[in-house]
Amino acid sequence: MAKTPVAAEAVFQHAECFYQAFAALRSLSPDPRENMHGAITLVEPLIVLASLTSELFLKCLICIETGDTPREHNLKELFDQLSEGTRARIQRFWDREVAARKREEWDNLEKFGLKMPRDLPSALAKGSNAFIRYRYSYEGNTEGLHYYLEELPALLQKLILEMNPNLESCRRAPLPLLGVSYH
Repeated sequence: MAKTPVAAEAVFQHAECFYQAFAALRSLSPDPRENMHGAITLVEPLIVLASLTSELFLKCLICIETGDTPREHNLKELFDQLSEGTRARIQRFWDREVAARKREEWDNLEKFGLKMPRDLPSALAKGSNAFIRYRYSYEGNTEGLHYYLEELPALLQKLILEMNPNLESCRRAPLPLLGVSYH
């Protein structure tokens, strides 16, 4: 049976739903220094939502470039399916907007022995299966799993809208949750 083609607009709208849920939950997530229990309770749901949102935005980019929507979940493999130019743009955004801003935080984590590769392909390789593995963390399969791609959905959304400004009309209106805005 042939796969039914999916429009980039549909993938983008779907991604926007998860992005909005991620942004709302993230805004409600307490600072671990103030509420460790709350922060720990929300960390895995936040990772799953961020990873799924990134997956969907990567699939949207692939759909924009090729007209195809892959079925896999691995973030690194999806990233690798993008054209060299798109990968380079994402990497530049990552270097300028994420790695530069997070440098001090990552430096502090490395003091505790956690290796934080700063380039996006390495970060994607480390967290590429987070969506699958964190959903089943109760099985104890999180050894060696690190996820620090929580800034990736916003970066991918920005690039999608630069590449295809018409998708701006597909964005969902923010939910009126405690004044949370993800735009």
